[in-house]
Amino acid sequence: MKQTMTLAGILLAFTLCLESCGNSKSDSNTTIAENGQQKNSNCTWQYYKHEDDLTNNVTSLYAVIYSTNSKVIDTDGHEAKMYIELRYQLWGTNDKPSTVVSFAVTDGEKSYRFSDYQSSGFLAVFDENEVDTRWSLIDMSKDYTVLFIDNRQKVSSFVESVKKSKKAKFQVNLENAGNTTFEFDIEGLDWEFEN
Repeated sequence: MKQTMTLAGILLAFTLCLESCGNSKSDSNTTIAENGQQKNSNCTWQYYKHEDDLTNNVTSLYAVIYSTNSKVIDTDGHEAKMYIELRYQLWGTNDKPSTVVSFAVTDGEKSYRFSDYQSSGFLAVFDENEVDTRWSLIDMSKDYTVLFIDNRQKVSSFVESVKKSKKAKFQVNLENAGNTTFEFDIEGLDWEFEN
């Protein structure tokens, strides 16, 4: 159930970020927060909240960012970007709200599958530091299109690394493409939700 909720949230946030980066559609159940920003044609951190259309209560909060580079992944010639989503919400009835970090690669029409060969995760370089392998083995959705971190300690560690950095590179293993590196301008994350 948690994976289904995560995937649904990722698809919602992906749609919202695409809309904020150039499309003009809007969703009556979604409001862009006042601090949502866009710089040039590349997305910086975009902030969203989802409201229950019956009660108007905020049910989840999102921060989404896209890579500054794109890659041609398969023979269709479309360029794909990676995006990172932080999502804060109540995941179970007896649990307190927490953040889940998700990663996906898309060209706007389809999501690309991560390879589960050898590991399901990513390698990271924050600013000019050494390669960080703490996330080389994380969870993956059943359809292989989403990597996610839901362990509270690993989420906190990832968010802290992002907050301390200006730039990052993430290398993932994609089906039919192998190791692929995406670059991000991650400076300025405004995320104060404790895990």
